[in-house]
Amino acid sequence: MSDAAPSWARGRLVAFTQVMWMLGIAVAIFLGFVLSTTGMTGARLITGQLAVAALVTWAFRSRLKLPDEPSETETDVAAPQGASLKNVWTRAALLPMTATFVFYVTWGLGANTFGQFGTYLLVTVSDASQSLATGINLAFIPIGVLLTFAFVRVADSPWRDRLFHVAAVVQILAFVIASLTAGALVGMLVFFVLYQLSNPFAGEANYKVWSQLTLPADTRGTTQGLTYALSRGVFAVAAFFTPALADHSPAVLLWTITACMTVAAFAGVFIIRVLVPRSSGAVRDRADLRVPST
Repeated sequence: MSDAAPSWARGRLVAFTQVMWMLGIAVAIFLGFVLSTTGMTGARLITGQLAVAALVTWAFRSRLKLPDEPSETETDVAAPQGASLKNVWTRAALLPMTATFVFYVTWGLGANTFGQFGTYLLVTVSDASQSLATGINLAFIPIGVLLTFAFVRVADSPWRDRLFHVAAVVQILAFVIASLTAGALVGMLVFFVLYQLSNPFAGEANYKVWSQLTLPADTRGTTQGLTYALSRGVFAVAAFFTPALADHSPAVLLWTITACMTVAAFAGVFIIRVLVPRSSGAVRDRADLRVPST
């Protein structure tokens, strides 16, 4: 998205991918609500629509030519050469790659746990019915979608990073309340409200913009790909143990996530206070976001 977008709209368009991500979540939760009484049949249908979405995306992407991609004639003459992996291990790449990875992996452990197991926790810990649990998730999704649109509006302004500080505190408070109430239904309802209010301004959308802004242009695809892939691997391993941990002690699970969110907040502050100002003074190529420093 960053490579293909015009310079004046890169921040907004990179942030807008988060809107599409939220709409995808809304579709999955809506299907979960509609199919909440169908058992494994519903689960198979939801998984099937994800496969269809993947195939449609692949079909569109295979027909999209980005500005940097050579024509068939140019490809016949000489194959394009990628950046050397040794460039990833320079200080210019390693520091922002490490910082964005720490932010994304710690924030994502909480977000991914509630994305995958929010309904499960409401049913098994909060004693909600399957329909009520999916209904709660569905009811709060519009808040997240609307506020993600709001993030798009500020993605190219200093307000993007200013709002992060407030949203990060509210996000931590949301998990503290869920932890203090040990997942009780009332506490979880308060959690969902605060989480949906803060998540759009202190979550994955920030990671996407910060990655484009702070990572070196010559290795940006590789470094962001590494942070994303490694984080998703961690989420997958954590998800394997989450149900057992929730069954053993919901409080331990929730406090662990709260600690992760706190680490993510500190990582985000480091990125804003150290890496973003540093990147604003560097010479940027056409793929860099024109985001004012704070």
